[in-house]
Amino acid sequence: MSECREGVRGGVRACGEVLLIIFFLQWIPMAEAQAPYFSGYSNSQAPQFAQSSYVFNMTTCSTGLFIAAVQANNPSISQIAYSIDNRTGSPQNVAVNYQTGQLNLATSATGKFRVNLRATNFYGAAVVPITIRCGTSNKNGVDIVCFNNFCSNVSKGDDFDFTVGTCYPGAPVGTVSTTGGQAYFLSSGNNNNNFNTGSFGNFNGFSNGGFTNSFNSPSTFNQNSVIGNNMFNLNSNTGALTLSNFINVGTYTVTIVAYKDTGKQVTLTATVELKCDGSTGDNDFNTGLQYICFGGNCYYASTGNFDTSGVSVSSAYSSYLSGATAFGSTGYAFTSQGCTASSYVGTVTALNSYNYGIASGSPYFTISAGGGIYLSSDLAAGNYSIVVSAFGNSGSITTNVSITVSCSVNSTSSSSTSTLTDTSFIINATCLFGNCNFNSTAPVFGSSPYSFSQTNCINGVNGSTIGTVSATGAVVYYIETGPWSNYYDINRTSGVITAYGSVPTGTPVYLTVTATNQNGVPTNVLVQISTSGCTTTTTAATTSTARTSTGSTFSPVFPQTSYSITQVTCAVSTLGAITATNAASYFISSGNNGGFSISSTGVLSATTLQAAGTYSLVVTACTSAGVCVSVPVTVTVSSCVTSTTTAATTGTPVFTQPGGYTMATTTCTAGSAVGAVFATNAITYNINNGSTIFTIDSSGNITLDVRHGSAGTLQHSSTRSAQPARQLPSRSQ
Repeated sequence: MSECREGVRGGVRACGEVLLIIFFLQWIPMAEAQAPYFSGYSNSQAPQFAQSSYVFNMTTCSTGLFIAAVQANNPSISQIAYSIDNRTGSPQNVAVNYQTGQLNLATSATGKFRVNLRATNFYGAAVVPITIRCGTSNKNGVDIVCFNNFCSNVSKGDDFDFTVGTCYPGAPVGTVSTTGGQAYFLSSGNNNNNFNTGSFGNFNGFSNGGFTNSFNSPSTFNQNSVIGNNMFNLNSNTGALTLSNFINVGTYTVTIVAYKDTGKQVTLTATVELKCDGSTGDNDFNTGLQYICFGGNCYYASTGNFDTSGVSVSSAYSSYLSGATAFGSTGYAFTSQGCTASSYVGTVTALNSYNYGIASGSPYFTISAGGGIYLSSDLAAGNYSIVVSAFGNSGSITTNVSITVSCSVNSTSSSSTSTLTDTSFIINATCLFGNCNFNSTAPVFGSSPYSFSQTNCINGVNGSTIGTVSATGAVVYYIETGPWSNYYDINRTSGVITAYGSVPTGTPVYLTVTATNQNGVPTNVLVQISTSGCTTTTTAATTSTARTSTGSTFSPVFPQTSYSITQVTCAVSTLGAITATNAASYFISSGNNGGFSISSTGVLSATTLQAAGTYSLVVTACTSAGVCVSVPVTVTVSSCVTSTTTAATTGTPVFTQPGGYTMATTTCTAGSAVGAVFATNAITYNINNGSTIFTIDSSGNITLDVRHGSAGTLQHSSTRSAQPARQLPSRSQ
């Protein structure tokens, strides 16, 4: 440590980062063996992630797919650099924007995998595990159900099936439960017009048959608290369901919301089949002949079959033997408050019928054996009509039913994960300390596009203000990676754009600025910057590509978000340079079949003869401190000839990156390697014009010819040419 104290400030920082890497090599596995919570150093100036872990479920996964922007809080004034820890998990699958924490897939991954995201500033680092699932199966996050921009913490629980043979009030149905459940409430059910709230202990915020606010003290919940509708009762403490009324034979669905001791909600679904045949096969009756059930209907001596006129048991049985008679109404008109599949519409009844069916009309409805009508699919608001048939022993009768679907918001429970309206959606996320509020509304920029004029383009004048972008609901701004992202920076909280280094006068600049809300929901805007009014001096036309004023260590920066290289020869050859600023080493982290290699300077080569086809690689660049960034590289091997002729043939040379190369070096002594270029059909390379401090050999390797005396990392523009090869005599291989 004394060596570090005596060194220059940069040396102290480098030493500190070496110690940091050693610390995490020991600490990460220990933390993962316990709860996966990474909060970084106890140093209050180090980065801090808001969550202990993140889970993202992607429907499909393809190379380049945007996952999310995961950012850490920064208590210090030094900037944060983001990187993927390449020692654990599946680092080859994800690429990260070192400035913004934006994550993109680097491969077409499948299944579930995990990476560790690192946030580093001058004072320390924090690491957080991120789980990514490709496909929606086997989710372990919490479903955040959003309705009309209201989101609640709800996850889907178990489904229960009960069969009931006795159909009188108070008859037991069954018990629903969930691990950690403290209280149970009816959220919805067939024909649930009237809720009896009973006693609710210390629950607050009763709404739509569910509770939307805080769960205070489950221990004070009354053991005998019961809520119900006109069909079912539910003991809110035990989850026991009972019948609350005389009910027809049929199948009914009940949705229950369970509250855990953490305050999280779980929806449970109970399917109840009422057979009413507990005594004598298809017929059920009690010894006092107070009710009798046959042919799918139940008749009660005191109430009738949902018919206020009343029907005696003996009359009902006589009518049953003679077949179905009149419906209880000459026609029915119902209004459905829900517009999603399985929403209850109403019930029709006909004496002596044992079954019901829909004879004609709109195809969007279904009917139970007890006459209950429901939506069979999601349906828009409007007026519909159907014809219902009732079947008895000796025939059938019909009646007309008109249905108005109103899609009332108040009647739709925001806690149901099985039925969602057109304005609803589900987001799978991880909740921290029971707090799962999710704002799905993207920020809105005040202008689109923004136009600014840059008046100072002098090299070395860093931090000059260009302009400010602003979006409502935004908590962070960042500039997307692009050709100008190294020339400009943006204040992440204020949206102020500043310039770094010089821009050629008159060059049009286009930036893409993205703003996200507190949950990472993004929106972007185009920013146009005019440089035609810039003032310039005779300062050398060099451009800074690495910022040195903040005193912090940056991750490697690839000038492109992806690379595509075409190899037109089957021979072992150099493919091209995949270089990043601030990089000390490179390796191929994914996709290598043993036929490719990359040098310490970022030169990618084919080490074996490759068959024609496309190869997907991931190249990772690391700093000397171990901060790494990955980028996807696609290598296309065209149809080629592997005959006895040499690889060199006649033809015009073609560079593998015709758009140009971007290279960087951290060593400025004579002979230092800068990078390499490669062109097919070439045997020699020349530097035609531009800077005179570089040299290139016959293989395309570029080095510094003399020691560079300028401070910082500088970019020079040179034009390279490749000379075509001559036809050589054939020889046996």
